[in-house]
Amino acid sequence: MLALLAPFASAYRSIPPPVRGVLLMLASGLCITGMNVSVKSIAPDIHPFVIAFWRHLFGIFLLAPMFLGKGTNPLRTTRLDLHSLRALLNVIAMLAYFLALTLEPLATIVALSFTAPLIATVGAMMFLKERVTLMRGVALLVGLAGALIILRPWNAVVSDGAMLLILSSTLWAGALVVIKVLSRTESAVTIALYASVLQVPFAFAAALFYWQIPTAEQFAILVAIAVFGVSAQLALSQAFR
Repeated sequence: MLALLAPFASAYRSIPPPVRGVLLMLASGLCITGMNVSVKSIAPDIHPFVIAFWRHLFGIFLLAPMFLGKGTNPLRTTRLDLHSLRALLNVIAMLAYFLALTLEPLATIVALSFTAPLIATVGAMMFLKERVTLMRGVALLVGLAGALIILRPWNAVVSDGAMLLILSSTLWAGALVVIKVLSRTESAVTIALYASVLQVPFAFAAALFYWQIPTAEQFAILVAIAVFGVSAQLALSQAFR
C-alpha cells in the first residue's frame, strides 16, 4: 500500500508550499461542506449538541491509528494551555454552528462561515503582527461588506441563526489564531488529537441535557460527520504549517 502511495507523496512534495497550503485549505473546505450536509440531514432527529459530542468521540478513534504507531507520541506537548484554549473556543463555536444549521438555510450557513477567516486575519494582524498586503486588505473589506449584506443589520431584527453564526465565526477565528501559533511547534496530528480529546468532555456536558441513543443509520451518518470533521482539521492544520 505504501509503495502505491509513494508516487503521490513524491508529487505532493514537489508542489510549492504556498500552493500546497491553498490546496489543503480547499480540501478542508470540501470536507466541511460534507460535514454540513450530513449534520443538516439528521439535525431534525438528533439535537445538535448530541451530534457534536459523537463527532468528537468518533474523531478520537479515527485519529488513533495515527498516534498508536511504534515510536510516535503525538500527545507530547509543552503547549497544553494553548491546546485547552483552542478546545474551549472550538467546542463553543461548534455547538453554536451546529445549532445554527437547524435554523438557517445551508447557503446562508456557508456564506456567513466565510467570515471566520476574515476575522482570523484581523486577529493575526493584532496578535501575531502579520502583515497584510494591499490586495488582501481590499479582499478583507469586500468580504466583510458581503457579510453585512447577508446579515442586513439595518433591518429591525437579525435572526437568531445569523447571530449564532457570527458568534461561531468569531470564536472559530480565535481558534484559528491559536492553531496558527500551535502549528509552529506541533504536528497536525497532535493539534487534531488534542482538539478531539479535550473537546469530548465539554461537548458531553452540553449533550447530557438532550441525550438520546442514535439508531444504526444515524450512527453511520455520525461516523461520516466525524470523518469529514477530522479530515477538515488535519488539512487545515497542515495548511497552516
